[in-house]
Amino acid sequence: MLALRNTGDGFEDASALWNVPDGSVTAIAVGPKLLVATGSGVSAHSFSNGVFVKELSLLGQSATFAASAVAWADLTGDGWLDVVMSGTSGHRVVAGDGGELRFRDATSELGIAGIVGGTRLLPADYDADGDVDLLVDGGTGGPRVLRNRGASGFDDVTARFAFGTDITSIVWVDRDGSGAIDAGITVGEELRVMSNARSGAGALRLRARTDADADAHVADAQPDRDAIGSVVRIDLDGDGDWATGSRTAIVVVQSGAHVLVNGLVADGASVRADFIDGEGIETSVAAAANATDLLDPFAPVLVSAKLSATGKKITLDGLRLPASGGRILVGEVALTGVKAPPRFVGTDGTSTRLVGKDARLTQLLQTKPVAIRVFAAGVFTSPVIVR
Repeated sequence: MLALRNTGDGFEDASALWNVPDGSVTAIAVGPKLLVATGSGVSAHSFSNGVFVKELSLLGQSATFAASAVAWADLTGDGWLDVVMSGTSGHRVVAGDGGELRFRDATSELGIAGIVGGTRLLPADYDADGDVDLLVDGGTGGPRVLRNRGASGFDDVTARFAFGTDITSIVWVDRDGSGAIDAGITVGEELRVMSNARSGAGALRLRARTDADADAHVADAQPDRDAIGSVVRIDLDGDGDWATGSRTAIVVVQSGAHVLVNGLVADGASVRADFIDGEGIETSVAAAANATDLLDPFAPVLVSAKLSATGKKITLDGLRLPASGGRILVGEVALTGVKAPPRFVGTDGTSTRLVGKDARLTQLLQTKPVAIRVFAAGVFTSPVIVR
């Protein structure tokens, strides 16, 4: 596997510098972690202190699945990204259960194991029912469309599509901006588009920008950050609760381009974006049919979390923490009582310490690891993980 770094004057090989996974690679997927597939299995890698670090236990026994394709997608519809793998033996799905911190094997419940695999996986909600479907390319018999029926699992519905036998490649695309996902195919040297007649009126278009002025090469008040690899979660029903209701999650793979979220998106839905460095933003969608820009945040910094001996109080230390109006999130639950001790509040109105009290704290911290964040004015910190 080779990694090239953009120096501004060209590209240079940074594989050794970044400790890039070595060996023959069959597929990669960008997301909360870098997924690397080989003939012997799939590994997950975080980027820490300038190098890639392999996380041995993240995927459990599914790490030994011989995959020729891998992707991040919310196949279970719970608002957390899952990992889907495809290979000659079929498919494997490892479902995110509480974010990127915990995973469980969901292959059997989705009924996807015995469906023919391939060398490319393209997630998209082609039928606009709110569930993420899969386009599998490069397998025997040509491309296959796997429809996600929610609790009933996946069905192979390829027979409904007139793909033919001479297709050389295929991709999902919204060719006319209607919100309905069409298919672009190549036959030899010819490009064709198969139009989707379904209405996309409920679609939400998201556009990820690298920073507030959309120009990562111009110095400004906010640090520049690439949106590629950021995780976007959408509270589809607009109930303001990230732990219940209708949700979905996607990974941004291209900055500046629109990302289509299909299904019934309510006005007032919330969009939450986690950037690869852990910071993030939360914003409301005024009108579901309009595009929403995900701007670069200038977040406070959270350094540490300490639980009291009674288990009912948690103390957070950091920089630029909100002296008032802030929230402490334990997982997805906001604590009922949050305050900044006066002696930690600076002249700029921010604090270096927050204290949260909640009778549920012991219960919230029972299932570890747990991510703890501070949220204020639409921006939240990178998490501190309590293990």
